[in-house]
Amino acid sequence: MAEIRYELLPYIDAEPAEEDMLVVEQSIRKELVGMDTSSLHPEVSESKATKFGSMIESHLDQLITSEQKKEFLDNGLGGVDLSKYSRLTSDTDDSQYDLEKLQMALSYTQMRNRSLTVMMAYGKNKWLVANDELERENESLEAALSTKREQIDEINRERKRRQLDYKPVKEYLEERWSQAVRDCVEVGVECARVELERS
Repeated sequence: MAEIRYELLPYIDAEPAEEDMLVVEQSIRKELVGMDTSSLHPEVSESKATKFGSMIESHLDQLITSEQKKEFLDNGLGGVDLSKYSRLTSDTDDSQYDLEKLQMALSYTQMRNRSLTVMMAYGKNKWLVANDELERENESLEAALSTKREQIDEINRERKRRQLDYKPVKEYLEERWSQAVRDCVEVGVECARVELERS
């Protein structure tokens, strides 16, 4: 069976009919048979991987093992599950506080306070440098995004210009084709008439 191509010229073509859309959808379903649509394309998953600047990468290397780092990069920033610290009452009786949960919440608060104190004393400069690095990274990504958008707009403007330039040629060729089909039909009818007259 010959391959069927569906071309769309959005700036000059009319909206496709519902029957045409059904044919296109059936063709897509046929092409998808045997393909794994449950997972993303490998290039998409690679582009989604979290990437950090050198400062944060070096800090992560100091703090966590390679397995923890891989899990961290795969799962995103995540964070502490606060649900175990927000409900301090007993699971069986809401009027009674759970001593174990209270001790856990107190330990968490003390460790958090100690971490913040240490960070304010020793980590402020690293934090500012990391923020500056992230800001520069963000600016470069925004510039790249702006460039891509400009390229997309330029491509769309060029497509529109070409399609509008092609529109009169397309209409002329369609009219010539229709006329050629009519001429062929008329010639066929005339041949049939001549043969009937001879017989």
